[in-house]
Amino acid sequence: MIACACKSVLMGKHSNLGPIDPQLGGLPVLAVKRQFERAFREIMADGRAAAAWSPILRQLGPSFLQECDWALDWAEQFVKDCLTNNMFFDRPNAAILAEEATQKLMDENSKGHDRHFHYQDCIGFGLSIQMIEDDPALQDAVLTVHHCYMHTLSNSNALKIIENHDGKALIKNQTASPQSLTIGLGFPPTS
Repeated sequence: MIACACKSVLMGKHSNLGPIDPQLGGLPVLAVKRQFERAFREIMADGRAAAAWSPILRQLGPSFLQECDWALDWAEQFVKDCLTNNMFFDRPNAAILAEEATQKLMDENSKGHDRHFHYQDCIGFGLSIQMIEDDPALQDAVLTVHHCYMHTLSNSNALKIIENHDGKALIKNQTASPQSLTIGLGFPPTS
């Protein structure tokens, strides 16, 4: 989503973007919706299935499914607007291109937060991609920063680092074991 808010995306032959996959409370909203729909179908087909689904469905708050719908709608609209007003702003059919690219990035066949869209996929979606290999000095700078962050993330409690051009940073540290961060509903832990 952040990449789609830019005028272009720097990528290398090894790079990829992830899908638009909103999360609420650490849960993928599309998976929650699909699981609820499955539960409904199975219970309607055979009422005995309600006993198996009951402990899972009980974990959903009264407004959680509605919040999932809102998260999906907001994410879709946000990305379409960003693409229309930034990356595709100078293209005559910007709104149509933004709609098509957004749908490809939100394709539920991606099946997860860790799905990778390689640079060829991104170019195929119509995204403006600049290959870092085209500029060796830029490639060296990008990879140096990448390696610094990867070293920091693998040798500290940091889970996420966001830093701007003014040197201001937000560093989210792991405060609990990964096992204690897992939330129910029958989903595997997300990365």
